[in-house]
Amino acid sequence: MVTARHRRYLRKGGGSYIIGEKIRSGSAEAAAALSRQGRYKDVAGNLEVKEVRIAEDERFVICFNPGAAERDAAVRTRMIAQLEEAIRDSDQFTRDKRAELRGVISTKPGLNRYLRVTPGGLLRTDAAKAKAEENLDGKYLPCRPRSLARGSPGR
Repeated sequence: MVTARHRRYLRKGGGSYIIGEKIRSGSAEAAAALSRQGRYKDVAGNLEVKEVRIAEDERFVICFNPGAAERDAAVRTRMIAQLEEAIRDSDQFTRDKRAELRGVISTKPGLNRYLRVTPGGLLRTDAAKAKAEENLDGKYLPCRPRSLARGSPGR
């Protein structure tokens, strides 16, 4: 849904718009917004925001909820513990049995997200993926174009 083509189309209309985008969308724009430095500003007790401009006519507001960050971290910790329990002793399995276990884990997106398979076919927890996910705890990413800037029409 959120593509460069759709954004161009919305900008042609000249009106104000807001696009909500998944923080894990993998889009270049989301990655650019998340990589920008800056301080969060308190908006409410459980909400902090940081405005990031990624182009002349496009800006993102990165939202951070400290309570959600704690929940995200706890959920990730539980999922990694479940994954480690599931793959414990799998080095002793036959290649086919490990592949079967990998298939079972692949049906569980939460666990599969943290699964890494070595070149030799061994099952491991992906520490790099866990660390990357940690950096997203409590964050979400609505998109606000320049036309909704403070004091501009449409606000």
